[in-house]
Amino acid sequence: MPSTDFPRRRLLAAGGCLSAVLAGCAGLGESETTAEHTAADGGTAMPSDEYDALTLRSDDDEYFVVTGEDSPNERDDDRSRSSRYDVAFVVTDDEAADVRIDSDDADAARSFLEATDFETESVVIEQRPIDDCYRRHLLSVQARPDEFRTQYCRSLKSPTTPCEADLTVMEAIFVRVQQAYDDSPSSRASGESASCPDSVFETDDTSGGTDDSDGETGHDANRTDEEADG
Repeated sequence: MPSTDFPRRRLLAAGGCLSAVLAGCAGLGESETTAEHTAADGGTAMPSDEYDALTLRSDDDEYFVVTGEDSPNERDDDRSRSSRYDVAFVVTDDEAADVRIDSDDADAARSFLEATDFETESVVIEQRPIDDCYRRHLLSVQARPDEFRTQYCRSLKSPTTPCEADLTVMEAIFVRVQQAYDDSPSSRASGESASCPDSVFETDDTSGGTDDSDGETGHDANRTDEEADG
């Protein structure tokens, strides 16, 4: 159940993101707030820690958020386009200020970072490609002292939502968690299912994001996992 008792700072940040979406300046972005959420993947309940999330999309398949000196595009030449995945942990105000965002929605992302209290929270940025006619949904987040895991699913956009069938774009998901990491945890994992549970479409538009799913449901098992341990 989504919490209604968030600090005023966080409510103001969410309101700013929603205003940007409605104004059209963040038309590719979505914001959501979820607390103690339980999602289903293949019929199995997955408990989730509290998190806030903001999603941005680019208009091509190149990484557009850079958190270090080198762009992940420069580190990723040997990987196939379909398996590309980058994760970065932002754990201090200085690191947040150094994040470079090449997007029309950079202001929304910058506000999201600035609304983070790094004494008690961290921001994790996951980037991976997606076909333009699909939408990615964040189902659950588990943020433990030395472990971070996310679970996603994807669904077709509504038939009335414009998209290009042969276009692959990059998506960056900013996830704020109530875990003050000192550095990137040694155990990290992210999984994705090729279809979504019914609960996604029942609750998807409660957070201020735009719901452009077409009602596709199911519990499928075409799932990919990206892991980095140690």
